[in-house]
Amino acid sequence: MVVDGVTVENLDLLSDSECSLISRLNHCCTPFGRRLLRQWVSAPLCDINAIQARQEAISWLLSGEGQSIVKTVKGKLAGIPDLERMLSAIHSNGNEVRSKTHPDSRAIFYEDKIYSKRRINDFLAALGGFKILAQVSETFEGVDCQSKLLLQATHTKQTSPIGRFPELKEALDFFDEAFNHNVAKQEGRIIPVKGVDHEYDSSLEEIAGIEEELNEHLKEQKKVFGCKGKLGKSPDVVAEGNVTYFGTDRKRYQIEVPDHACKRATDDHNLQSQRKGFKRYYTPEGKELLARMMAAEDKKAASLRDLNRRIFAQFSNYQANWVAAVECISVLDVLLSLAEYSRSQEGEICVPKFNQPSDLQKPFIDIKEGRHPCILVTGGFIPNDTAIGQKPGDEETEKEDNDNDASLILVTGPNMGGKSTLMRQVGLIVILAQMGCHVPATSCHLTPVDRVFTRLGASDRIEHGESTFCVEMSETAAILRHATPHSLILMDELGRGTATYDGTAIAAAVVKELVAVGCRTLFSTHYHSLVNDFAKWSGVSLGHMVSCELSNFILQIN
Repeated sequence: MVVDGVTVENLDLLSDSECSLISRLNHCCTPFGRRLLRQWVSAPLCDINAIQARQEAISWLLSGEGQSIVKTVKGKLAGIPDLERMLSAIHSNGNEVRSKTHPDSRAIFYEDKIYSKRRINDFLAALGGFKILAQVSETFEGVDCQSKLLLQATHTKQTSPIGRFPELKEALDFFDEAFNHNVAKQEGRIIPVKGVDHEYDSSLEEIAGIEEELNEHLKEQKKVFGCKGKLGKSPDVVAEGNVTYFGTDRKRYQIEVPDHACKRATDDHNLQSQRKGFKRYYTPEGKELLARMMAAEDKKAASLRDLNRRIFAQFSNYQANWVAAVECISVLDVLLSLAEYSRSQEGEICVPKFNQPSDLQKPFIDIKEGRHPCILVTGGFIPNDTAIGQKPGDEETEKEDNDNDASLILVTGPNMGGKSTLMRQVGLIVILAQMGCHVPATSCHLTPVDRVFTRLGASDRIEHGESTFCVEMSETAAILRHATPHSLILMDELGRGTATYDGTAIAAAVVKELVAVGCRTLFSTHYHSLVNDFAKWSGVSLGHMVSCELSNFILQIN
């Protein structure tokens, strides 16, 4: 169904107001569920099979068996972060091209550790969130659920042939064991275990190989100088009376030799420094090993600087699974929200029934005792019946009453009589019905609506240089241009922005055109001459909103 911006505003579908439709429907537990709910409100379905699939899911969630796990599932979903946005951020942080071409790559961050900690905390929060999603999926295992939509959203291929929830255990286990999460949080960088990152592992292997060569080189020097002392635990350890390595950083691996053995030094031993009882030398081989060690350590440091990005990139290798999991749980969250809305209604609710339009079945809407979906207290609200078009089974009565197949209802009545409320009520019930939600009525029967058009209220658009009458005419022109026999039109007091006679002429011309199109229409007016003009038209039905006074209370009646 197409719902344009004018209709969104006139029916108050998405505003932050407490009385908007989205505010009444929103019982979602997750941010991505709330975003999907807005999409469902903005674009209801036209496919009857898809609508019925949602209806079955909501009905099962309202059943006794469904209610037994709804509370558990909601409790788990309530603690989930915004995984949808986190996925985008992690994917961006793991992008190799971005890391080289983005201006951030040339920037100097004086608090880089803080930023890194934030990224890691978000990454770990995302992993925790996906663990909860997997637990939600496991909650539905073994449950006798008859809804295909719920089975698709909560089951994997292993537990149901039609399941669409991805298998996350392997990926989550990998990242659980890939590094120490607590150390990563504290230090702001990820140190992977062996086998996780090839580049980091190769740098460690290279350093280990050079250390072995350094140990062999020291053994050779011991033989040269005739000292057979034991090696320390590390090449940097100095032992008195023994040939050892000395130095730090770029002066490492100087060979420290006792004075009594220095006479064995060769031309390859270059004196660097000395202390009491010892002299320190470099050999060409030692300098080469030092250069190789420094290069290997630089490689390790470079690998560590880019390690967070590579881990994030590995996470993005499972992007299809992460996205699929979020999509499945967002559908579940919205279904839970619609079920909660249906359960919280004070009056009677029903599951709308749909007929497929055809050559034999003209578009129709039949609502019995409908109530406004956004009004919480129903004690003072009078339910209304609305029938537009010819519903199945009315063929016999059509001969006796020409109003039965009328596609347009001409609604009259006093100010504050409820005309606009009735029109908004019908529009909202149709949108709810095609979202797959239960609706506040005793029964609702219709063919799918392809687009809802509204021409309600009277206001100008100063910023666009449009007067009230100009706004009326432009919106009406859009309706006449795009309406089809399957559309729903809600027009409230067309022509009020100009003189009475001009307004009457415009309203009459528009009514004739809408009747010719055959779209379902509620057309309210104060021009009573229209009632006389269209009283005998086969495509027009007359309706009047009145009120009566009972015990000093004004009650709206149809």
